[in-house]
Amino acid sequence: MLKTDVLEKNTILLYVYTSDFQGWGIVPYHTERNIRVTAEIRVGSVLMRKDQNGTPTTQSWHHKIRLVIIRNTAANTLSRAQAPGAEEIAAYPAVKELY
Repeated sequence: MLKTDVLEKNTILLYVYTSDFQGWGIVPYHTERNIRVTAEIRVGSVLMRKDQNGTPTTQSWHHKIRLVIIRNTAANTLSRAQAPGAEEIAAYPAVKELY
């Protein structure tokens, strides 16, 4: 479960497996068909919102999500060159409890 201290002391990235582009993508995203997906990560939950042209929609599917929790320290700066690629993200375990 996402607790307050986890949210406050870490950087959290949300990835979703979606039919919008047949694979894993980081949230938020926006497609060429004007589909926009955003998320709110809260204590105990993740709320995803999806719209197309400003109207709520459920046209595509999102049946897998992954949260990547990066512990914040002064020493862990991540450059774009070090960020994981799609293959590495797809290989992450579906569930891994850290706390």
